[in-house]
Amino acid sequence: MKSKIMTAVLIISLALNIGVASAVIFRHAAVRKMFRGGGPGFAMKRAPLDMLCRKMGISGKQKQEILRVNEETQKTIAPLAGKSHELRKELFNMIKEGKVDEAKKQKIILELSGLQAQIENASVDCIIKTRSFMKPEQAERFNRIFNRMERGLAAMPFFADTGPHPQGPPRHDR
Repeated sequence: MKSKIMTAVLIISLALNIGVASAVIFRHAAVRKMFRGGGPGFAMKRAPLDMLCRKMGISGKQKQEILRVNEETQKTIAPLAGKSHELRKELFNMIKEGKVDEAKKQKIILELSGLQAQIENASVDCIIKTRSFMKPEQAERFNRIFNRMERGLAAMPFFADTGPHPQGPPRHDR
């Protein structure tokens, strides 16, 4: 009886070890594939663009123009995002200390909203410039991607009650 229990425990243990080892190996292979070709920054910035270009049939020249515009936009947005981050930290520190100066809070919030508006403006300009490099059929595919993104945002709880929805008002009876 004891040997049967020990055999079962040994088999279960072996199965768990194989499962953990395969998960580690698979994860390592996936990470290597993701970061191949230039490190984490490269993969995170270029991988979505590469996928988009393949889906839309973007030529090499178009892709280079899109990359140039994207890099210019990132150079514009990075300092704005950095300043925004610093202001948020300042606001959070005021909250944590329990000493919230109302006038200072309002000033920080107004500055944050201005920075966010500049970031949104730069992002929209980037999309408009990117679209200008596309042929009409590519622009149509681009619009379909935007439509899917819009439907996805409307389905998210955080955005659900912020305005009209492409598929009608949200249902709360589920």
